[in-house]
This record gives sequence, C-alpha cells and structure tokens, in this order.
Amino acid sequence: MASAAKCFADAHGLSLWLMWGVTRGVGYCRFEELFAAVPGLRVFNVSEDLVDHVAELVRRRSKVTLDDLRPVLPHFKEFAPGSLFSWDLRDTGDLARRVARNWAQLYFAPAASLRRQSADYVRRHGLTSRLGIRVRVTEVSQDKRRPHREPAELEETVKSLIAIPWHVPVFVVTDSEFVQQMMASHFANARSIFKAFETNAEGGRFVKRMDRSAMMTFVKEVDCLCHCGLIASIGGFLNQNHVKHKILAGTGAPTVWRRFLQTAPSSS
Repeated sequence: MASAAKCFADAHGLSLWLMWGVTRGVGYCRFEELFAAVPGLRVFNVSEDLVDHVAELVRRRSKVTLDDLRPVLPHFKEFAPGSLFSWDLRDTGDLARRVARNWAQLYFAPAASLRRQSADYVRRHGLTSRLGIRVRVTEVSQDKRRPHREPAELEETVKSLIAIPWHVPVFVVTDSEFVQQMMASHFANARSIFKAFETNAEGGRFVKRMDRSAMMTFVKEVDCLCHCGLIASIGGFLNQNHVKHKILAGTGAPTVWRRFLQTAPSSS
C-alpha cells in the first residue's frame, strides 16, 4: 500500500504520510520498534481507537476526507484543503495505476536492534549457503492464497516441499507448527528461529498474530530469509520484491533443488 501511494505522490509532487495503527493486528508495536525510517515516507503512530474510528467512517459512507480526521488527529491540520486521503489497499492501488503500470516497491528494513540480531543469526548459521523455505498460512478463508489453516492443504504443501532432498541445508520461516515440524523431520540440517505457536485451529497450532514478541520475531525471520542463497516461497513475505532474483518458481519441481545445489555451496 505504501509503495503504491508513494508512486502516485512522486508523480504529482506530493509528500506521503502514513498512519501506522498501533493495534492488535501488529501486536501493539509502534512503527519504529519494527522498522527503520523509510526515505520519502513520514510515519505517524496512531491509536487503535483512531483506526477503529476511521474504519467506522468507511463502513458508513464511501468517501472519507481529511476533514473527518482533523478533530482527532492533530498532525493532519498541516494539510492544505484538497489534499488526498487513501484508506484501503484497493483504492491506493488504483491511485498508482493512474500514473504507472508497475511501481517501485519500498524497502522496509528492520529496526536497528532487530537487524543486529538477524545479522548475528545469519552469520552463526551460514544462511547465505542455505535454501530459505517460506510457508505463509492464511487464516482468512476468503483469501485466494494457499495454504489455509486446513489439514489437507497443509499436507499438500508439505508434500511439495519434501520433494527437495533431505541433505539440502534449509532455513524455515512459517507460522504453522505442523509445517515447521515436518520440515525439521525431513531435512537433516534445518534451522528456524524459536517462536511459540499459541493459536489453536483445525490445522494445528499457529503463531499468534496479536503477540508483540511474535511480530518482532517475524521481522527478524524475514530479514534472515532475504539473506538465504535461494528461497522457496509459498504465500509470499515482506520485502520479497527486493530478493525476487533468489525466489524459485515451482516449489515441488526437481529444478528447485537442482538449481540450489548448482549455485550454493554445501553446508555441514
């Protein structure tokens, strides 16, 4: 969303401000606790009450203006009349498509403290010589991405990944305890950052989305993943466009592990 808005703002000589909701959806983390400053993006941490207020405005009518926010968000008093305000993902994408077919993706680097921790992990476990495996399991039933939190889809995902030979060194990033356990049992040399799986669902146990420590762990995991030699990704991950040259297509195909073995040194 921020990348699309930045594309439109740059094309029209506008500045871009981001309302970052300090909400349950991000474990009540402030932006700077997770990410470093992003050039060209000014971020304001706003309360969950304000986010709920704007969401209610959107539900009640199709158009929300900055004037609706001035009484509750003092920062926005600096905006001149006629300034733009975009709320959801779809509308922000529509703005970008008015000026460009493909817009550049912003890079959200981890906050300095998290980046130091991930850099240490990358060094100690030799992630540059490992195949990164990312499996994002969505809890939203309407989401077109797979897998969902359903046993059959999770088993299908695991089956595609164990086509990769057991001796390939891997680094695993997933929010499913079942997937992580299956990867650890198949690969002789698997690494993953320790985390708790505290949400129970039909497909097993999953990372608790609203947990503060889990949110910070996720940012570190993604940073580590981006340092892997190659990446097999199911479901996508933050900043993936900046390492797309490493991402393998057709995760279950033999070409995946053959390409990895040809390009990455072995790891013991």
